[in-house]
Order: sequence, then C-alpha cells, then structure tokens
Amino acid sequence: MVRKDHKVSNISSEAIFSVRSTDPSRFLISIVFCLSLIFVDLRFNTSNYIRGYIQDLYSPLFFLIELPKTVLNNTSLVFSSREKLRINLEKLKKENSK
Repeated sequence: MVRKDHKVSNISSEAIFSVRSTDPSRFLISIVFCLSLIFVDLRFNTSNYIRGYIQDLYSPLFFLIELPKTVLNNTSLVFSSREKLRINLEKLKKENSK
C-alpha cells in the first residue's frame, strides 16, 4: 500500500499572494462589463422583465412544493370544523331534549 503525503506536509515558504490570480487587463474588462450591465439595467429596467419571466417559470414549481402543506392544513381544518359541528349538534340535541 502506497502512502500519500498529506497536503500540509508540502507547505512552502512562498507568500500566498505572490502569484497573481488574473491578468490586470482581464480584470479591467470584467469591471467595465459589470458596470455596463448595471448601467443598462438602470436605464432600461431589464431586470424587471427577467424577474417576471423567472417568476412565471417557477410559480408552478412553487405551487407543487406548497401543495402538501396546503392539503394538510386544509384537511386538518376540515376535520376540526367537522368535530366542532358534531359537538354543536350534540349540544343542540341536549337542549332540544330538555
């Protein structure tokens, strides 16, 4: 069985951030792209349209997710109101028999 070295055993004395993660030009392009998206959204309200379409797509899914909870709540309501009606009926029968 070959024993592998743990990742902690290969720690170097090199600084953590000595190697740049991205090229500065890529970073600048990313910033400009993000700012342009923000500007377009503020100017034309495109996020409202996108949110509307997403809500239309996900509303049936949310309905299916909430369905078991709704069914359980309604069935407990039906049984509790049925029990209350039965108690009221017995009470009225007792009053009528007097």
